[in-house]
Amino acid sequence: MFSIVPKPTISRRQKRMALMVAGFVDFLQIAVFPLFFEGGFSPFDDMLDIFAAIALTFICGFKWQFVVAFSMELLPFLDILPTWTAVALLLPAYDTVQELPRINVSVAPPESPAPSSIPSHELIDVEAQVVGRE
Repeated sequence: MFSIVPKPTISRRQKRMALMVAGFVDFLQIAVFPLFFEGGFSPFDDMLDIFAAIALTFICGFKWQFVVAFSMELLPFLDILPTWTAVALLLPAYDTVQELPRINVSVAPPESPAPSSIPSHELIDVEAQVVGRE
């Protein structure tokens, strides 16, 4: 949709790493931080969200889902949900490059011969691969 920002595909290994980071961050925010900080609002909570956003972007590449999760984490009372884990679970992952969907594109020969006044160009076969489809 947006060709400005590339959408890299992630492997199952990267998804596992992202799930471990997201699960650890959500565990700290939901189970551990409320024991030490009153009301759950602390600068450590925000620093942990910044760490999660940077770490997940480093592991998986830029994903718009991370921006949405980070925005939700900044809103009061929405940060009690395990948003980082939910986003990491929803990321599509592939085992290998062969598992990616493929599209073969080829140019059909013209139905009528080209007039001699127009220079004819050599037809080429093109093979394309869809990458980063989400």
